[in-house]
Amino acid sequence: MSGTVAAHFEDDSLEAYSLGCLACPETAPLEEHLLVCTECRDRLTGWDDYARAMVSASRGLRLRLSRGLMENRGKDKEHPHHRNTRAGR
Repeated sequence: MSGTVAAHFEDDSLEAYSLGCLACPETAPLEEHLLVCTECRDRLTGWDDYARAMVSASRGLRLRLSRGLMENRGKDKEHPHHRNTRAGR
């Protein structure tokens, strides 16, 4: 090997790899490239961090929403907007 790194992979490929969605024929060349390319490994780490943050935020949102729905269950009859709507019928 000459010590030079082949052309870098696009962000779309790194993102797909990070999410486990990269097509099989593209996986091996990307993994080989990652062995020798610090820049692409760093960029992949950024995508991995982003994916983890989005999963964490999604879990937190779902948890808050489910708690809010449980707390509000049965309260919709007490809500002033609902009374006005029913009174206007």
